[in-house]
Amino acid sequence: MATFDTSTVNWHAGHQLRALLESVANSDFQQHQLLRVVVVDNASSDQSADNLEDLGLPLHLIHNEKNLGFGTACNQGASQSSADYLIFLNPDLRLENDTLAQLITFLEEPSNSHIGFVGGKLLNESSTVITQTYAN
Repeated sequence: MATFDTSTVNWHAGHQLRALLESVANSDFQQHQLLRVVVVDNASSDQSADNLEDLGLPLHLIHNEKNLGFGTACNQGASQSSADYLIFLNPDLRLENDTLAQLITFLEEPSNSHIGFVGGKLLNESSTVITQTYAN
């Protein structure tokens, strides 16, 4: 059984943060164990990081007094992790029921031991794969 934490940086995400955390709470982790759900709030003034304790998650909130930036907030979220895997989730994501389990199961396969980073398939509202790429 693998353990994992999630970390999300929040800055004025409004209802999106709660919707993400609800999708985590409703996920089937299969044989894997969720240890911590970290939300790093970068000084939001929209109360998006308030009243999240009722979701039944092992929630750890970090409230920054000022916006420290995305990278610093990611590091804050990762700093206390002792899990086998750390999964960064943007607040505008919604997870399908088995997304987290699929990612971890993939990484746990011995043939994938050389892989250090994975990303999930991004779907739009119609559940079709997003194929657009953006480049400068």
